[in-house]
Amino acid sequence: MKFIVGTYGTEGDARPFAALCRGLMDAGHEARLLADAARSAAHRRSECRLQRLVAIYAALLLQTAPSPA
Repeated sequence: MKFIVGTYGTEGDARPFAALCRGLMDAGHEARLLADAARSAAHRRSECRLQRLVAIYAALLLQTAPSPA
């Protein structure tokens, strides 16, 4: 299977998702991390491919994200 795992936030937000990508890859799947390019350290450590999240899409994600209760 092919997976795109998306996140937006700090390096600490990206690390768990990069680890998820690594686990998916270890299980034989194709996985990419969709994240801000500034979070590239997380994807380098996990050796997963990074799909860059450009600013316009990041703003759209922030607008459509549910508000905390």
